[in-house]
Amino acid sequence: MFAPLLVPEVVPPDECVALIDEMLASSPGPTPVLRNGQDRFEPTVRSSDSCTPSGPTSLKVLSRLERAARQVWADTGSEPGDLSGAHYFRYREGGFVAPHRDRSVNNDDPREVRWRQLSLVLFLNSGEPPDGFDGGALVVYATHQRRPTSQHTLRAQTGALALFDPGLVHEVTPVRSGTRYTVVTWLIERDTTQPKEIR
Repeated sequence: MFAPLLVPEVVPPDECVALIDEMLASSPGPTPVLRNGQDRFEPTVRSSDSCTPSGPTSLKVLSRLERAARQVWADTGSEPGDLSGAHYFRYREGGFVAPHRDRSVNNDDPREVRWRQLSLVLFLNSGEPPDGFDGGALVVYATHQRRPTSQHTLRAQTGALALFDPGLVHEVTPVRSGTRYTVVTWLIERDTTQPKEIR
């Protein structure tokens, strides 16, 4: 299991602000939950908005995020996979995500979800004034063979990247005030059974 880790200052604050502006310009809508290969709206499980930024900042931010993730992954000694499509989330007051895992063992779910190597959560704003919010902590529960489950609470820092094993149970606690903005993506294990494309 890849233990939870927080890497500070992966993205500069000005780029975080610019990306939030691009997200808000995209007409955010409710975020569905994937169950048995189908997206559904389940407000008792997740309350957040999905955004689709279309400006230049999103590509710049993803490049920084991927570079940081690959540097961390290099310490594992195994080959890193490919970065999946990113999800951009807004959590308004009361927003949360119930405990869940990012990697699925259900064959009805897409390969991308079943082959996730590493979960990446980029915080675009912090739990501190003036741009901050209260609540909305990322809590990761790490299981151990001979010890009790440990709880890791990762508090948002503007531009910081949280990385953890997608098989670990985690949640976002309810936002008590303000608005929380994040980018979420994954490293996906490459499919080595498929023949390589010849060009």
